[in-house]
Amino acid sequence: IDQFKGDINKLGELIKSNLGHQCIAFAYPYGDYTYLADKLLEEMGYYATFTTVPGISTVVQGDLSSIRLMDRITMDQKGESALHLIEHYLAQK
Repeated sequence: IDQFKGDINKLGELIKSNLGHQCIAFAYPYGDYTYLADKLLEEMGYYATFTTVPGISTVVQGDLSSIRLMDRITMDQKGESALHLIEHYLAQK
């Protein structure tokens, strides 16, 4: 846990020193996550986290938990348009 927090703090400091903004969102490398890692990130001030689980997440105004472990639409190499992919996911809901 200490190494995880140390690594995340170093990354956050690099982002802040190079971009001038505090990082409040985290995309899991390769989409790999654990619920413990997500809880630690929340405690460290990261409001939003992103996985590589295909889909569309529902964001609820005022509910910060709805922007944690968010799904995403991954663009593939087939040349499909973003609009086509979004329509596909919405049709499945």
